[in-house]
Amino acid sequence: MSDKIERIVKGGALFLVSNTVTKGLGFIFIVLSSRYLGPVEFGIFTLGLSVSGVAANLGAFGLPATIQRFLSGKVKGKRSQNIYGGILILYVFLSTILALSLFIFSSYISIKIFSEPRLTLVLRVFAVGLIVNIGFNIFKSILQSQEKVKQILIGTSVQGVSKVTFLLVAFIWLQDAFAAALVSQLAWLVALIYLVNKVSNTSLRPSLPTISDIKTVSQYTVPLVFVGFSYFLAQQTDRIMLGWLSTSSDVGIYTVSSALAFVMIILHSSLVSIFMPLASDAYRNNDMDELNKAYRFISKWVGNVNGILSLLFTGAGMILLNIFGTEYATEATYQILVILSFLYFVGTLVGPTGALLQMTDGHKIEMYNTAIYLVLNIVFNYIFILNYGLIGAAWGTLISGLVWNILQVLEIRYYYKLKVVNKGNLKLLIVVTAGMVLCLVYDAYSLYLSALFIGFVILLVFKNVSEEEKQIIMKRIRKYV
Repeated sequence: MSDKIERIVKGGALFLVSNTVTKGLGFIFIVLSSRYLGPVEFGIFTLGLSVSGVAANLGAFGLPATIQRFLSGKVKGKRSQNIYGGILILYVFLSTILALSLFIFSSYISIKIFSEPRLTLVLRVFAVGLIVNIGFNIFKSILQSQEKVKQILIGTSVQGVSKVTFLLVAFIWLQDAFAAALVSQLAWLVALIYLVNKVSNTSLRPSLPTISDIKTVSQYTVPLVFVGFSYFLAQQTDRIMLGWLSTSSDVGIYTVSSALAFVMIILHSSLVSIFMPLASDAYRNNDMDELNKAYRFISKWVGNVNGILSLLFTGAGMILLNIFGTEYATEATYQILVILSFLYFVGTLVGPTGALLQMTDGHKIEMYNTAIYLVLNIVFNYIFILNYGLIGAAWGTLISGLVWNILQVLEIRYYYKLKVVNKGNLKLLIVVTAGMVLCLVYDAYSLYLSALFIGFVILLVFKNVSEEEKQIIMKRIRKYV
């Protein structure tokens, strides 16, 4: 088994623990918020989270991906120090501008766009914390570029534990969207202080950049600004469009199903986190065979796990939705969960397409992909929400997401000669799709049918796993046990 696969399993396992802890604590935060706040206040909070998240991605200026591109591995010399310094200068300057802009226009956004005056105060809280939020992602990316996974695990755990703890304390006195927004920003601040301290202990040292260094960083980040901003905006389009075309209550209800389906991203994002610096390093060394092996490994295993999760959500969706409260467990929210689960399954089955393009000088291609995805998502969400309401948001997101995935698969095939869709993927896709459809048609037996098809997927996994994969996975399991 190649060295890169070994590093993916090792680093990916640690990132998986980190993301599981983070997402798990985030899941607890959402459960507590949704149950205590109710659909209306929870909807206002999530609307504020979506709007501030779009601003944060714009303010990040593509710098997290730039860090992976230029600071991954053992970087030395004045040039790297200058680029690091340029990244920090751009971060402080741009995040400050975005924070001030969001604060100033918070009232206009709340009243004119969403017709929700109570959103203003929530947006102002998020605006104040915007520099901290962006900084957290910047310094987390620096540790990621140096493969300091344990420090990332501790930092993200600190953020998650702080958020849940602060929320429980705050809700003793006040149970509204403002309290949820305030405690989330305080948690980001605590975690940022920890990450900054850990980054200062690495070998990376920033220095004052030259104009040429700033130009180098800017030339690489400009396309990524659009990619990161557009991608995140596209991810939030369904909620933002619901807030515009419907009510904050609908946003809160939709967010619960979306958050549950988003659990499927945990393994994918864990392996992508370690894949990005490896892909950048392999591309610099023209080691495309190893890069393709690493890509196919991620695609295979993430697809298997998310196929099982898709079937689980389809079979036990109503039971899981009841965790958030009875008002969130309806036929509409169940259908949203199934639709979004299928989208995430297909999106991860094809592998880390976006990460591969960004780390191998295909960032401009990904910029155009994301632009298409964003436009389609806005158009389809507008049409479907007007006609079908809550479920329409899920259908609009599904169709635009599938078009985006197909486009990326074709580009990966053309530019890197990588056949993403193979017999194994197609078999898995057929089994999972058939299982989900039968669960929906025969809903009274959905639990039994989902268990049956999960068994089929597990059989496929055992049939297709190689001896080398068994050895390396068991080695990692034995170490952790």
